[in-house]
Amino acid sequence: MTQTTKRAIEISVYDLVKRNQAVLTDKLLEGITDDMPQAAVTAKMTLNCLSLSTSLAVQVVLNLLESVGTLSFDDREIEKLLLKHLSSEIKEK
Repeated sequence: MTQTTKRAIEISVYDLVKRNQAVLTDKLLEGITDDMPQAAVTAKMTLNCLSLSTSLAVQVVLNLLESVGTLSFDDREIEKLLLKHLSSEIKEK
């Protein structure tokens, strides 16, 4: 990977974070209440951070691959996968 490519990815990540700062903050604090002990808050924020970081990384890579034409999405197939996932969650309950 060239330095230019690395820089392009860094800029993409920076822009994504900057544009979504309020949403990212909400996601980081999701599930945290005022009555939680500090250890529970730290653990929950750590898990939220890991989830958020993974999601952002995947989003950046997919956006980059799609923008250069390396990747294309079949929206119908993705919708089918989502419905299958949601239906399996319902069955588990």
